[in-house]
Amino acid sequence: MLKARNNTTLGIFYILIAMSVFSIHDALIKLLAEQSTSLFQILFFRSLLGMAIIILYLKFIGQKFILKTHYPILTSLRCFLFLLGFSLFYACLKEIPLAIATVLFFASPFFLTIMSKLFLKETVGIRRWSAIIVGFFGIFLIVDPDLDRLNIYMIFPVLCALCYSSSIIILKKTYKDSVFTQTFHYYIFAALASGLLGLLVHAGFISSENTNYDFFTRTWSLAFDMNFLFIILIGIGGAIGLLVIFSAYRIAPPQAIAPFEYILIVWAILIGWIFWNEIPDTKSIIGITLITLGGFYVFYRESIRKTRVAVDKPIR
Repeated sequence: MLKARNNTTLGIFYILIAMSVFSIHDALIKLLAEQSTSLFQILFFRSLLGMAIIILYLKFIGQKFILKTHYPILTSLRCFLFLLGFSLFYACLKEIPLAIATVLFFASPFFLTIMSKLFLKETVGIRRWSAIIVGFFGIFLIVDPDLDRLNIYMIFPVLCALCYSSSIIILKKTYKDSVFTQTFHYYIFAALASGLLGLLVHAGFISSENTNYDFFTRTWSLAFDMNFLFIILIGIGGAIGLLVIFSAYRIAPPQAIAPFEYILIVWAILIGWIFWNEIPDTKSIIGITLITLGGFYVFYRESIRKTRVAVDKPIR
């Protein structure tokens, strides 16, 4: 049974905790991406640990675990989009600053609002359209889509935001499945897909001499070293972060707590600066500001109009 949404302060606290966990989670993936760990190995063990933690959590709170879905086709599509999106996001961490990857992912509220108009027939007024235009201009400034100097990895977090937003639209159509069932389905899909891809890499069917793509083509290492410990921390942190976010959205109004997810951008800037000496240039700072202001205004207008499109589900 879901708790009443009446504790905004605790909900905000949960969001801040979850975003702190996710900032460390993303930094560890960036660290492993720059070394010799396979992306598919990270995804595989992250998914296994996530499944274990969800089962233990449901047992702890006395809630029945339900694996069956009412929407097998939509669930498969949602899981594919989610896995594709975050695979692109994790892959780009090797090539672009952590803060830039993070803020570009926050194109999600803009995509969600557009898709809600197209697929859910939601009414989107001129003010939200204006906020979306401002946000996309910020993305344009950061990505700098000049073909002569375009970094293709800059597109990856934007594509992740698009895939993620599409999966959230599907979630709105699969409301009969609980959030835990939906999450477990993703972990199963990700474990199977990453495990299969890992086997194909090991067998030599997936390979590349281009070091820019070696995060996808590395063979797995099962040595219990510091890298494997980081993978375990990523799996535990990813699952705990999700559970904390779920708790926040159960006990507090989404429009009140969703803006606090933007603290993830602040953490990404600080972590990138401290550990990688990544300092955004002036144009990137302007872009970050425009994306943040655009997202905040979308949330604000939804709270005024009492609609829940971009704020109904957590951004991460």
